Amino acid sequence: MRTGLLGWYGPGRRPWTETLLLLGILALAVEEGLSQWLHTDGPLRPARTAVVVLAALSLLFARRYPVASAVLPVLTGGLFNRAFPGLFSVYYLAFLGRTGPAVAGGAVIAVLSAVRADSLVGWAGSTGSQLLVQAATLSFGLWLHGRRVLIRTLHEQVETLRRERELRAEQARAAERARIAREMHDVLAHRLSLLVLHAGVLRDQARAGTVAADPDRLTHRLELLRTTAARSLDDLRDVLGALRADPPARSVEDGPPSAAGTAGVPAPALRDLTELVGEATQAGQRVELALSGDPEAVPTTHRLAVHRVVQEALTNARKYAPAAAVTVRVDYGTTATAVEVRNGPGGASSKGSGTGGGYGLVGLRERVGALGGHLDAGPDGAGGFRLSARLPASGRSPHAVPPASGRPPRAVPPVADALNPAGGAGRDPARVPADDPGSDSSSQPKDTA
Repeated sequence: MRTGLLGWYGPGRRPWTETLLLLGILALAVEEGLSQWLHTDGPLRPARTAVVVLAALSLLFARRYPVASAVLPVLTGGLFNRAFPGLFSVYYLAFLGRTGPAVAGGAVIAVLSAVRADSLVGWAGSTGSQLLVQAATLSFGLWLHGRRVLIRTLHEQVETLRRERELRAEQARAAERARIAREMHDVLAHRLSLLVLHAGVLRDQARAGTVAADPDRLTHRLELLRTTAARSLDDLRDVLGALRADPPARSVEDGPPSAAGTAGVPAPALRDLTELVGEATQAGQRVELALSGDPEAVPTTHRLAVHRVVQEALTNARKYAPAAAVTVRVDYGTTATAVEVRNGPGGASSKGSGTGGGYGLVGLRERVGALGGHLDAGPDGAGGFRLSARLPASGRSPHAVPPASGRPPRAVPPVADALNPAGGAGRDPARVPADDPGSDSSSQPKDTA
């Protein structure tokens, strides 16, 4: 919206430039009036002088009324040979992009100048010179208009790019926060739940009065606590170090950055799943692991996702169904990698059946979804809970060796319970007391916080 005197002053304009232009128009009006008065004789001299002055003053309205303000300057330019006001009007209309009125104004000046000629030679010279002058004026105005449009377009593009860059930066920050939260949850929730379970067993033994009777068992349990805490610190340092490091160059089979977890964190291999189950067994969980297929033929992102699914399922089972048996099945197939973790009912103290609203399952869905897979979590219909994921092999490395066909699943026996360090077939199951903080929740794991 234009503001100020006749639209000349407004936001974003330079006051001194506008003032000089206005003073120039007023000076032009005075000059045109004096020139017309001095070069005109007869009774029409006052009227012609007034018309010429009004034509010059009408340029003051050019910003607000560009077409209407050009009528009088164009007529005086053709009839009275007052060239400058008419040329300025033609130029200004072209500068504003009003090509039609600008061409019409130049043509009117040329035609009136030709009509005013008193001989054929004068007519040819007047018409030719007027056409050249009007064409040059029109071309100059159109060139400036195109330049102004180009500059405005470039400014708009720069502003659009700036907004897009800010939006991408905000999205990157949000994705980084989600990635850090997911990795911290995956690393710490598992280890801390093991610490809670070990501490609960020690408390149970202390209440039962069996600690003093078996100091070796107590020593071994305390060593497990120390080892688990030390591994928690190591895992935390690994994740923090990976988050601080620059991400390495990625290949096609690694998939999108969000799917691979934290850059720099090594993908777990088969022995890591066995170790994961072993740690849970040492803490008192009853876990059975069955593996099939060749994990080495699976992309690292798929192995990491499988590891996180199993880790999350074991953590939730320890929290919400500590006394339930857990079955873990992983199939590294040629077309897809499938993982399923089931736990039985958690006992009479278990309540609820929701699928929860914590961060663990949310992070798993993001990780699995980024690989084109699907995650299912919910009650299994028998009072327990089932967590499964299927990852298509589209991200499989073309150089990976395909798994041997027809290989039967191999069962990995649970690690001997830590409460029986001497070994043996008999396993002394660790029991979490009923008043343990993790034993009053649903057998259907809601999710870890």
